[in-house]
Amino acid sequence: MCIHKRKQFRGALVLAGLVLPAAWAQSIETVEVEGHPLAANIKRLVEAFEYLGSPFPVDTAVGLKAAANDRDAKKLQQLLDPQVLLVVSLNPESRVKVARGPARATLQQAGFTPVLIKVINDSTVTETLRIKSPQSGPVYAGVAALSMSRQDQLQLKENENTHGDRDRFLAVEMFSSQPMTARLSGLKVEYAIGLIYSNEAGQREATLSFDVGQGSQDLGFRSEIPVLFNVRPAIPVMLSIKDYDGRPSCGRFTFRDKTGHTYPPQAKRLAPEPA
Repeated sequence: MCIHKRKQFRGALVLAGLVLPAAWAQSIETVEVEGHPLAANIKRLVEAFEYLGSPFPVDTAVGLKAAANDRDAKKLQQLLDPQVLLVVSLNPESRVKVARGPARATLQQAGFTPVLIKVINDSTVTETLRIKSPQSGPVYAGVAALSMSRQDQLQLKENENTHGDRDRFLAVEMFSSQPMTARLSGLKVEYAIGLIYSNEAGQREATLSFDVGQGSQDLGFRSEIPVLFNVRPAIPVMLSIKDYDGRPSCGRFTFRDKTGHTYPPQAKRLAPEPA
């Protein structure tokens, strides 16, 4: 992006991005699977993370490319598994259970953070994998305090004996747009991307659950898991843009850090954007 050095912008921008989490917990089981389809899945996964503005570290990306070319399913899993946040398993009866992966549960306030999910599929089901959370609901930004106050009063009036609405600080969904797919492939092992948004900063616990349709949840609440997230606060950045004659002007910006992460995050941006 090229910006004329004489131009300045006056406004506020909230940066929201992702630092890809590091491994800290136990390792994940490496599953025997055909190398070619897994390599194709991971090539699309790498492209998706780049599209979302959260590329893998250079050494990881290089290793994945080499392992994909060699169709080395074991090496591909060994490279990716340390960055897996959640492991979703489907048994032969298509019952779904979820376990915590070794990646740190780090989110960025005010931005959809892509998280890596490993799917171990013993059922060969090809349905849509869905993610849910009781803490997920409407999240708001950029509205007047009076409007928020009225909304809160309306909710409390409608349901005076519950504070459930105040617990909704999250938005969750699976990233199923290109280059990823809307449904599971049926492969024994594949990787998927979840998108998680928090409108609050600090330590926040949320329960995440998965299913592939009605009645697919495993017994004993094993299809859900509580996760304590560390939500990094969004940082307001003041910019000032003026034209060569001193009059206010406008601009379009893309911010990238030294690791290649893009701000604001790409998951919810629509093209074409206004200049």
